[in-house]
Amino acid sequence: MYAHKTTINQAITWIASAWRLFRKQPVPWLGMTLIYVVVALLLKQIPFMGDLVLILITPLMLAGALLTARSMERPAANGAIANETSPSPEADVGSNRRDALLAHALKPVRLLFQAFTSQEKVLVVVVVCILTLGLAMVVKIVEYFLVGGFIVSGLTVTNLGATPSVSVLLGMLAVSVLYVLLVMGLFYIVHLTMLGNHDPMSAIADSFSACLRNAWPLAVFTTAFVIPYAVIESVFSALPWLGYALVLSFGLLIIPVFVIGTYYSYKDIFESQPLPSDVAPV
Repeated sequence: MYAHKTTINQAITWIASAWRLFRKQPVPWLGMTLIYVVVALLLKQIPFMGDLVLILITPLMLAGALLTARSMERPAANGAIANETSPSPEADVGSNRRDALLAHALKPVRLLFQAFTSQEKVLVVVVVCILTLGLAMVVKIVEYFLVGGFIVSGLTVTNLGATPSVSVLLGMLAVSVLYVLLVMGLFYIVHLTMLGNHDPMSAIADSFSACLRNAWPLAVFTTAFVIPYAVIESVFSALPWLGYALVLSFGLLIIPVFVIGTYYSYKDIFESQPLPSDVAPV
């Protein structure tokens, strides 16, 4: 799939469009984000393996979020979802009320894991999850041998009391480049496989090409979210309780807007369709 080149101004458009969609339907997004954040925080308590499990399941949850964003623009899909929770007029009123409350409570879970409803999509997303984990593991192994720790988790020779040598600093630079290349290859892999029906390997190549052609707008777009993420990470190291508070408040807004923004950037770059001035409810 050909990746169109966009301008830096499009980064602002992606964020604005994402915020507009989130604001129209905040409850499903807040519910899905809360589930992901709680799972991530729990996995973070497991040294090393927790990060790997989170890497493994993130594409699956991202697939559900992207399919939700797509369905918000399709009234037909909206009608199908609405019918799932519409009470029967002959049913008991109290039972209907309980069923409706249960349906609303479970709706974020259903949306987040909706890739399981299609045999074709679930097979693809499982391959994407395994491929993502495998590539991340390769980079982590290289990182360990070059740096003697893991930059992302903060465990390196620099905080183990040793003075980093020139070779270690060069290794850290090389690993940073590897992480950038990894992000470029994986940035649109879920979008292309779930929404564009690509096979995972070609999706990696197309994602890398798209990021290369749109380096500046994507740099502006990601920087708008990396900065608050870095602030929250720094707060965690100083005051963990405040870090948790920020994640469970400010983070619940940042994450869905970022995910929806990547959806609109995908549409702009790969589908070459104008961004909608309005969105339909789920």
